[in-house]
Amino acid sequence: MVIASDLRDGMAVRIEGQVFKVLEVEVKAGGGQLGGVVKTKLRNVSSGRFWEPHFRPDERLEDLELERQTMEFIYGDPDNCVFMNQNTYEQVEVPRAVVGSLEKFLEPGVRAGVEFFDGQPISIELPPVIEARVAETAPPIHSGQDGPPRVVAAMASRKVRRERIGDPPSQTSQNQKQWVSTLPRRSQQLIA
Repeated sequence: MVIASDLRDGMAVRIEGQVFKVLEVEVKAGGGQLGGVVKTKLRNVSSGRFWEPHFRPDERLEDLELERQTMEFIYGDPDNCVFMNQNTYEQVEVPRAVVGSLEKFLEPGVRAGVEFFDGQPISIELPPVIEARVAETAPPIHSGQDGPPRVVAAMASRKVRRERIGDPPSQTSQNQKQWVSTLPRRSQQLIA
């Protein structure tokens, strides 16, 4: 059991028989006689739906032990993404609902952390930055006649749209390798 104020991103909890992955936690202290609140964003691992419940800081929740394995993405079919354990060569099908928006970053050979609960994959975690090859570029947009900033839009081979500020068009071209962040935009802003 874990108390709500000790919840952390990445944990798994069981609430009313359903397993949820904790995506975000915000603890707000109460003023005066108010006891405070713990705001969370959870994802149901079986349906993929999001839920944003609030808990009292002292409320007890059932935390779950997760097994994490580093696996390599092999291929995807209409329903699943197939990963292979590099040590045992065991292949695991991860439903696309579990992979979610991270699917656009997957290419054969990409390594990801796959988390399991009771032998079933419940989430994947990619490195915060991966390398992608530029598949196409748009003409640059100039802010003025003479100088920077220039914005060059590029579509990476992983279907990821990226805008680079300050690069002349000659420096952003097709088949060039670029680093792409796999983090949500909110997290990218916190890092920058």
